[in-house]
Amino acid sequence: MRISLDTLPAGHASWSFTAQDAWAKQAANFALDSELTSFEGTLDVRVSDDGVLVTGQVRAQAPGICERCGVELTRMIDVPVSLRYVAEPKIEDEELELEVEDLDVGYHDGSLDLASVLSEAIALAAPARTECEDASSCDERTQTLLNTHGRAGDEHASPFSSLKGLTLN
Repeated sequence: MRISLDTLPAGHASWSFTAQDAWAKQAANFALDSELTSFEGTLDVRVSDDGVLVTGQVRAQAPGICERCGVELTRMIDVPVSLRYVAEPKIEDEELELEVEDLDVGYHDGSLDLASVLSEAIALAAPARTECEDASSCDERTQTLLNTHGRAGDEHASPFSSLKGLTLN
């Protein structure tokens, strides 16, 4: 959903969304790489002389699998949104030197794609790895898996040794 920044009334507008809004659901599914089970949020866009500030809140749930022990779980995201955008700079030279403060800024061309903003906010908030919240139970399940496949306690074993007995049909 693309919005033109110069048409916002008084330089400000707000949007609420749920899983019923196709643009928002598609953006969240993309960011989480999974189909959502629940989803809601708000985005508030304010235009000023300093740029565009997008704030809000996003809550989402999606199924996942623990990357350590393999158990199915529910991934939960509840994150405040705070992203800043400035007009794309006009680059006259072939190189543009970036300062540290330039790294936390997105660029706009007079409009913003709210789906991209939402996807970025979720992707930045989502953990890099999907893991169980209960680490001790996860450790036990992982140890059982290692024992079952003959890898426990052998730090020099090849990570591919458990594939040795597999046959292709």
